[in-house]
Amino acid sequence: HTPSSKMCGNLGLLIVYDSFGRLVVQTVALPPRADSLKEPAAILREMVAATEIRGGQAGGLSAFEFSSSPSAAAPAVGRVRAIARKRYPLADDLAALFRGKCPSGKRAGVAALSVVGHTRFATGSLNKVPELHPHDWGASGYRGENRPFDVERVWRWDPAEAALVARDVQFGVHLTHNGDFDACELYAGIVLNSELGLWLERALHTPNSTTGDSPKMAGLVSLMRVQGRWAPAARLAWLRVVCRRTTDLSGGE
Repeated sequence: HTPSSKMCGNLGLLIVYDSFGRLVVQTVALPPRADSLKEPAAILREMVAATEIRGGQAGGLSAFEFSSSPSAAAPAVGRVRAIARKRYPLADDLAALFRGKCPSGKRAGVAALSVVGHTRFATGSLNKVPELHPHDWGASGYRGENRPFDVERVWRWDPAEAALVARDVQFGVHLTHNGDFDACELYAGIVLNSELGLWLERALHTPNSTTGDSPKMAGLVSLMRVQGRWAPAARLAWLRVVCRRTTDLSGGE
């Protein structure tokens, strides 16, 4: 591919509110068509419209809404993805989907709203919804592997108690990625993207039937994000120290 033929667009938004629901931090300037600093969908619509020049065939958004309540165990999560319709702005469709299916950060008691997004030209995989960003290894695919984030026991340092404290929280990864991920070095060898997908299915005990390179990146991040997670940390140590080849996960085959 020539440098100009492989392009995608990434975008992000972070909004922080104080205890009275007033805006404290916003990571982007107010777009001309956004009615209010507290209207994330309007801001995201303008951001998607701008990144469509780098990828206008399809796109997606993932939102995480964090509560100001100390008792809240997990953020509210929403993800929407869409293929652009003929002669219709992708930005309008994604903004409408966001308003209908994603947390907006406008409820009482919300401390922050974080959004990641991506628009693409289909260069590394088919232009179908399961192949669209943001990716989640455990909730993407053609076989219907859709599920909410897992609830896990995660250990964190609590300064008030001066000790590690275990809490049940939701864990998951939504990832957007730009660039090519054709192969990686693994066990003193080169593993191609398609082979890496099969290895990740076994390592994570989660099937994923997507064919693109970015889902594999999401799978690797899920595998390596182990802070405070004892069982995944032990799994990663076993894969890195005990295993000697990729086929150790499949009986040598």
